[in-house]
Amino acid sequence: MGQVLKLTATEFNLLFVLVLHSGKTVSKSQLSLEALHKPLNKFDRSIEVHIHRLRLKLGFQNDGKPVIQTIHKQGFQFLIY
Repeated sequence: MGQVLKLTATEFNLLFVLVLHSGKTVSKSQLSLEALHKPLNKFDRSIEVHIHRLRLKLGFQNDGKPVIQTIHKQGFQFLIY
């Protein structure tokens, strides 16, 4: 907390969408449309790569869980501290 994070524009956009929907699961398709402004390509893994980098930058919650959780076959969820 109280730390400045250097994020790329894509990381910022993804984080913004996840925070906007805090506590709710956001599908990769929705993230692609809202954060990247393009439809999700079937074989595109860029969202996962950017989420991975965001997790590294954001760190973990007090209980050891990542701030951004993967919800199996549904999407991602930003957990409120």
